[in-house]
Amino acid sequence: MRSISLFYLTIFIYLTATILYTISLLRRRVHPAKHASWTMAIAFLLHSLLIFSIWGKRGYPLFASTYDVLMFFAWSLTGFYLLFQLRTKTRVLGISIAPVSLVLLLFSSPGISGPVAAPKILNSGLVNLHILLALMGEAWFVLATLASCAYLIQDRLLKGKAPKRLFSYLPPLKDLDRINEWALIWGFVSLTLGILAGMFYARLAWAGGWHLDTKIIWSWVAWIVFAILVHQRLAIGWQGRRPAIFTCLFFVFLALTSLAETCLFSSLHRFF
Repeated sequence: MRSISLFYLTIFIYLTATILYTISLLRRRVHPAKHASWTMAIAFLLHSLLIFSIWGKRGYPLFASTYDVLMFFAWSLTGFYLLFQLRTKTRVLGISIAPVSLVLLLFSSPGISGPVAAPKILNSGLVNLHILLALMGEAWFVLATLASCAYLIQDRLLKGKAPKRLFSYLPPLKDLDRINEWALIWGFVSLTLGILAGMFYARLAWAGGWHLDTKIIWSWVAWIVFAILVHQRLAIGWQGRRPAIFTCLFFVFLALTSLAETCLFSSLHRFF
């Protein structure tokens, strides 16, 4: 019952943050966004308590079902965004983060109803580490994409000679570009470590060696995408509009291939 109460309270706070960000966007004022940022911080704290509450109740980590994955993904996305809030002036970017976290949490609601009987193959610290790092990598990439979208919209407004007072409200292009770069780097590191943890456990769990299924292929495609973007930023020196465009394009590509992989092919990674 405690977890259910926490869940509804967390949903309410995320909804409040979304409303405050929307008011800030409509009125083109930073002040409501400041209140929204603090509200998001409270939502993140409650979200953390919710995760640990469910984890403690079940006695095993929060990666036993798709609902758990959605809940953790929303938590990661919110947490990473709040970290950037400490280093950049991008409060208004929360208008794209709060509703995404809210929707993901709503979709995860069936997961708080009771314990899930997880297959024995998932009862391993390496499996949990693999899933945690992979999800964090994906959350970083979503954040990089949202920052890229905001960059491209604002860049278009600048070239369209929008009113100057509008740009005192919007986040600086430089900060959005920094978020893209940092999120890509940390996402690449997280995904790489997650894949390595998965490979190591698969070698131990499957005596016959690694099985090449669609999920593994998709993961390596995502890793290559990350590697290309990080290489272009760090080695070639891409900045600004170009990495923003390619981040958005690659996100659409990965989203479509992930959907196809889930709907059209079987996979050893589906346990429920």
